[in-house]
Amino acid sequence: KLFSLGSHETENKLRFDMNKFQNGWKYSYGLDAQYVKYDADIFNTIKIESTDAAGNISPAQTLSSKSAIDFFKFGAYLQAAKYFFKDKFLISGGFRSDMNTFTTEGLNPLKSVSPRISFSYAINDEWNLSASIGSYYKLPVHTMLGYKDSTAALANKSLEYINAIHYTIGTQFIP
Repeated sequence: KLFSLGSHETENKLRFDMNKFQNGWKYSYGLDAQYVKYDADIFNTIKIESTDAAGNISPAQTLSSKSAIDFFKFGAYLQAAKYFFKDKFLISGGFRSDMNTFTTEGLNPLKSVSPRISFSYAINDEWNLSASIGSYYKLPVHTMLGYKDSTAALANKSLEYINAIHYTIGTQFIP
């Protein structure tokens, strides 16, 4: 056998979303919880057994790993939006924070605070201009979290959330 990979990811999710309208403002907020299970069984032949011209045998080199993890993820968000100038200009802003029970600092909600703000201007009934900026955090992929070192210990419990900062500007045409 040269290579074998079997893996499974399962996420069970529960979400609560609420939308309210008050004095021209739209408020959205919510909570979510997830139970995550991941397992992987990997076998890889790095080098096959070989024999040189003198009859010396170089043994095969293989890598074999099995891993299984399970943990909880939690999140909360809040967003507010309002139109101004006769419903031509929209401002929307909010933030989100996530936590998890797997990583070392996963239960610190300040490690993943993700603020964002966006603006949209209706030039006319068909054209809009928009711009936004946001900082987003994401837990590393399960393959990284479930990685075990040579002693079979989970090696990446100290991984931090991955951060991406997005800047967008664009137009929209709706005929």
